[in-house]
Amino acid sequence: MATTATLDSNQIAEHVAVLASTVDRALVMDLALALAGSGQAEAVLALGGFLKDPSFLERLDPQDEPQSSVTNLSHVLRALAANPTEATERVNVALADSPNFRDDPDRMIFFLPLLAAVRPMSGRTASIFRSANSQGHWSGNGPLLVANGSPLALELFAEMVSDTSVEKEERTSMIHWAVPAHRIAAGVLETVAQLLDRGLEPDVDKALLDTLFYYQGDDWFGVARFTPVPPPWSAAETDVLGRYLELGYHLGQTHAFDAPLGEAVERTLGEIREELARRWA
Repeated sequence: MATTATLDSNQIAEHVAVLASTVDRALVMDLALALAGSGQAEAVLALGGFLKDPSFLERLDPQDEPQSSVTNLSHVLRALAANPTEATERVNVALADSPNFRDDPDRMIFFLPLLAAVRPMSGRTASIFRSANSQGHWSGNGPLLVANGSPLALELFAEMVSDTSVEKEERTSMIHWAVPAHRIAAGVLETVAQLLDRGLEPDVDKALLDTLFYYQGDDWFGVARFTPVPPPWSAAETDVLGRYLELGYHLGQTHAFDAPLGEAVERTLGEIREELARRWA
């Protein structure tokens, strides 16, 4: 478990000195987590230097054992993601540019969430996500980009949804995983609204509509674990609820809903009106 204790300069220097040489894997893990969890620039940048070093990665995880070659690293990267700072962004870029770090594709599974934790997303980070899309991470990147929620992240998400070189079934599934948990975020709502005005394929269009108005988790995800769940309307900002009402009216004029979707849209708009009425009472 990562700590969040503040370290003074002497403690950071002591941790770094030990990490430079110790082969005690448990101690390497504990000290790396301490640096990562502190959220302090000096500690994070020092840790970033170690993460580019193959000998350190070998001391952190046994690289000759595929099933555990990134186990400890995954915890360190999660600790970094829990306290993202400008220093985290610098470490991320350095790691992305380091062949010594990138040579194990399993690392990217845990590195991409760390990249997405830094807000707002930079152009350099967006370019890393674009590259990762072509390296087998496309489906997982969509939810990370939407969770990030900053302009460049949502711009890339919109590009992915609109990319007809990707099978529409893949895009609809990615939309179902990406949007519901963040559907009351103003930026996400506006991005989906803009996509709905593009005239995308009917199945993709419907997936976007459903994630806003007609959540069907059991049908979409089956027995999958850790599925996204929409937050309650009571958690939304009033301006977002008002925008939902405007969007519902607009979509009713521009889209032909089938009966189940039409009923779901009306039901959702009714729930939103009730929530607004409670606030205005």
